[in-house]
Amino acid sequence: MAESLLAKTLGRTIRAVLRDELVIMAAEWLDTEHAITLLQGTKYTLLELRKKGLPCRRIGRKVYFSKTDINSFIARQKR
Repeated sequence: MAESLLAKTLGRTIRAVLRDELVIMAAEWLDTEHAITLLQGTKYTLLELRKKGLPCRRIGRKVYFSKTDINSFIARQKR
């Protein structure tokens, strides 16, 4: 019983991670949550990058980031 519950929970977790990875790979525009996942950081990392000039777009109350902008910004920061 406990093993089947663990297997189901693990299966759901794996599916959620894969779904997020597919969203990131397929999308040109990422919401805050997916941008954080792409950067492998935290919301504070993303906030600091925005303060340093990472471009973003607001649509209503949500903030979106272009994957191209994120990659270009990180490449410029590494130089």
